[in-house]
Amino acid sequence: MRGNQTEMVAWLVAGLGYGDEGKGTAVDYITNRRRASVIVRYNGGAQAAHRVVLVDGREHVFSQFGSGMLNAGVLTHLSRFMLVEPIGMMREEEHLSGIGVPDAFGRTSIDAEAPLITPFHIAAGRIAEMARKDMRHGSCGLGIGETIEDLRRMGGAALFVGDIRAPQVFRKKLFDVRQRTREKVVDIMSQALSHAEFGKNMAIFEDPVTMSWCLERCNEFAARVRIVDRGYLKMLLNGRSPVFEGAQGMLLDRTHGFYPHITKTDITFTNARTLLDEAGYTGDICRVGVLRGYFTRHGAGPFVTEDADLTRTLQDPANIDHAWQGSFRVGHFDAVAARYAIKAIGGVDEVVFTNLDRLIGLSELKFADTYLLPKMCDGVCEELFEMHGSSVASDIRVAHVYDRARQTLLMERLRRARPQYVNVAAPIRHRKDAVEYARILARELGRLNVTLSFGPTAEDKMVL
Repeated sequence: MRGNQTEMVAWLVAGLGYGDEGKGTAVDYITNRRRASVIVRYNGGAQAAHRVVLVDGREHVFSQFGSGMLNAGVLTHLSRFMLVEPIGMMREEEHLSGIGVPDAFGRTSIDAEAPLITPFHIAAGRIAEMARKDMRHGSCGLGIGETIEDLRRMGGAALFVGDIRAPQVFRKKLFDVRQRTREKVVDIMSQALSHAEFGKNMAIFEDPVTMSWCLERCNEFAARVRIVDRGYLKMLLNGRSPVFEGAQGMLLDRTHGFYPHITKTDITFTNARTLLDEAGYTGDICRVGVLRGYFTRHGAGPFVTEDADLTRTLQDPANIDHAWQGSFRVGHFDAVAARYAIKAIGGVDEVVFTNLDRLIGLSELKFADTYLLPKMCDGVCEELFEMHGSSVASDIRVAHVYDRARQTLLMERLRRARPQYVNVAAPIRHRKDAVEYARILARELGRLNVTLSFGPTAEDKMVL
């Protein structure tokens, strides 16, 4: 932590798994109990699904608004590192209004430099993923990767939220986006076999109604939101304790994830730190990592501790199989992957273990503290892992610079790795058994402050 004479604290919240760790309930708890008053989204976009439940039964799955917004007076700021999807955000605001939050847009500001997701980005991303067939990378189907690639290719000529304020500029840029993404889609389709969904998504590029509808809806969005310049955040943070809310999980990070099953956004705290520095923030900083008491993965990619029995036993109504993300998989806690995530993100000061209530009733609890890598150490294992002997890996090494070939090789090794488990307790009958289990996990991860979550509301949390 970084300290001074003030009492302000900036809470930096990130998932340490493959996503779906419970970041929404962690942000709501911090906002509710630790007196944070503004939520800053610092990565990702509309793919977030951060579920928050109140004690009165109301709930909302936050996508683009900050997950503390069910608390009266709490503000949201979407930074320039956030990808904004206007049409989806208006739908989200309608749901918030329906559950008693009528002023969500009135409490929200959006940086004019935030990239804007269009229906054309969404369709192009879906077609690209379908074209991979059995080699899918994993996608939420919401245009995140396409928008980032467009930004990298086009720079200032890409489409930004601030462009909505200049109708002629916005219209031209939107037409340009359609043309660029259409050309890419035609190229993809020429190389892939026919698929019914290809035609459905291709229609988006050809139908003039889509363009006029998108222009109309974005104009409505512009009339309802507060679009601000970069310096606004400094004023917003003055005298306030913010929560910087991350999306997705560190094991999907564009640099440290296991290629190609990664996101194209930066999951680390780098963007949050940049925003704090630019705002001249001088208060304390607390880095919070969020993990379930067991591991999950939504969609394709290596999952060392995946367990078919746990997948059946710990079905999650809030995370079902998804047309784009794929199946929702469950496994035992992976201390090797968790330690790697903590090192890759630069360390955390506190960890929140969520979903611990779901462990009560299990016949056993165990976690993986090492991996077995039989017949795989062809001279590269020592570069990828901390090895004990010739076949046992205790930790994953963090690369100092991005190396796609290395991360691909790491992914291939993880696909074939086998977990070596430590049995903790059996069976789990009471909350105290789960608390003791969390204590053991905390010791595996280092000397950290720990908060435990035994349910979705702020009332269900306890400090260990």
